Amino acid sequence: MNMDGDNGLACLTKISSASSASTVSPLPHMFVIKDLVVDMTNFYSQYKSVEPWLKRKDPPPQQGKEIPQTKADRAKLDGMYECILCACCSTSCPSYWWNPEEYLGPAALLHANRLPLWGTLIKPKLNMFMHLQARGYHGVSEKRNLRDHKRRLLAEKYELRGKLYKAVCRDPDLPLDMREKFRYKLSKLPRNSSMTRLRNRCIFTGRSRAVYKKFRMSRIVFRTLANKGELTGVKKASWWIQDSRDQFTKERLDAINDEFKLYRCHTIKNCTHACPKGLNPAKQIDTIKKLQLDA
Repeated sequence: MNMDGDNGLACLTKISSASSASTVSPLPHMFVIKDLVVDMTNFYSQYKSVEPWLKRKDPPPQQGKEIPQTKADRAKLDGMYECILCACCSTSCPSYWWNPEEYLGPAALLHANRLPLWGTLIKPKLNMFMHLQARGYHGVSEKRNLRDHKRRLLAEKYELRGKLYKAVCRDPDLPLDMREKFRYKLSKLPRNSSMTRLRNRCIFTGRSRAVYKKFRMSRIVFRTLANKGELTGVKKASWWIQDSRDQFTKERLDAINDEFKLYRCHTIKNCTHACPKGLNPAKQIDTIKKLQLDA
């Protein structure tokens, strides 16, 4: 319920010691059945729509027994499984107030983020991406052949050379031959920050501009990670928290990839402030958006 303007659990919220009376009201922007009781039908229907149960394409390793999970995979679920579906977060969200039928809300999306699988969809794609990036290419696309693209080098400016060198060439997780190749590519970069000169020199064929105009790639490569010197963070993907036992990642992402179901969230973090369990639904929704970009 709502107590003195803040959503929370009545059994955990301490009454103010001030002399003024406390105000208690039902959860905001919900249909009231009676007194402090609100209709939670729509809230639970949205929770059901994300299919919050494990879905597998392969049979379990051992019939009749739970699917094993490593400690690392289990740790990725911290901050999600504690949700008790009290609706404090969803009813504190302005986007949920105005779009309760379409927007799934923080609670449902938090549970949806628990289910995508790291091992079958994300990790292979990241491995391919890291392999090409370590060789000095960028703009990886599944729809075009690498031979047709002739990717330009990863580094865009000379100022990034030292940071890229530290991030890639000293990464023990990358094979030694990849690090050596990337070190050689960096040594061939022009020693100035002119984007025009750098672009013309980084094409692997003699057609330079022709290739660039024909295949216009995204220039957002590893700039942020290079600035932090944390290229390994991409491979580890520490911000992606999923349940490793589920095998319907792509289907789940497609189901919520909607303008209203997911993207009504503006990350104002009202839900995080309201959660009585101290969870961060806004962070999990942001994780889903990142998954959608890479799916």
